[in-house]
Amino acid sequence: MNGVIFSETLRRGWRSALYWAIGIAVYAVYVLMIFGSDDATRAQMADLMATKLPGFMGAMFGIPDDVNFLMSNEGFLSFGYFTYISLLLSVWAVLAGLNITANDEESGVMNMLLAQPVPRWRVVAERLAAQLVLLAGILAGGVAGIMVATQLNPTVDIALGTAIAGNIGLWQVVGVVLAATTVLAALFKRRGTAAAVAGGFVAASFLLNTLGAAAGSSVGDALRNVSVFYHFDSADVLQNGLALGSVSVLVVAFLALSFGAVKLFERRDIGG
Repeated sequence: MNGVIFSETLRRGWRSALYWAIGIAVYAVYVLMIFGSDDATRAQMADLMATKLPGFMGAMFGIPDDVNFLMSNEGFLSFGYFTYISLLLSVWAVLAGLNITANDEESGVMNMLLAQPVPRWRVVAERLAAQLVLLAGILAGGVAGIMVATQLNPTVDIALGTAIAGNIGLWQVVGVVLAATTVLAALFKRRGTAAAVAGGFVAASFLLNTLGAAAGSSVGDALRNVSVFYHFDSADVLQNGLALGSVSVLVVAFLALSFGAVKLFERRDIGG
């Protein structure tokens, strides 16, 4: 029956997603309450980063070119929350992508599942869709944490719509990492190989984006376009909203990778 795999994936994953959501909510409150407590603290941080982590090193840590931008609510949220949560959730995406096919294939469960009258494309499509729903739930925890911090800390003024827009952009980026991991899991025979290559993809994407920004050249800009993280500029999203161009690139990338994962899995010799 259609939807069974989708609902079963949600049933198996909702508890883990809830823990992630709580953890991210706590992190958002912690960052905005402790480090963003007042203008003096932010000014000290901006001065420290400008003098101790200039140029190349600053880009590696996600520090914007205009360090004074950190003084604003949007700038501090972009640096203190979105930069590091995007990397953390990329780890989640790799683990979730392996759960779509690789883990069950290596344990032998996939053989039993495919012995049922279930098309292979549904296994990939429904599990991917369920993971996207779980990811949305995790990011809802981040939105809740940001809103709690705005109520507890009068110096933090982040509108609900702004927080939602930022997390929608993050949802798209992490979704692309999820789809890329699913492709790799269908491509490589061993789960460990797929995990290692997916981790390398995340690391390479992050480095291409940060090093390209630090280079400040046409070559650097060209390299950044290859990175999935380049298409989510949290500072710009928080200031100006979601950009149609970046949204389109990420949607197309997700759909193309998802289609590739389905086709690769349909041709795969399971357990052979």
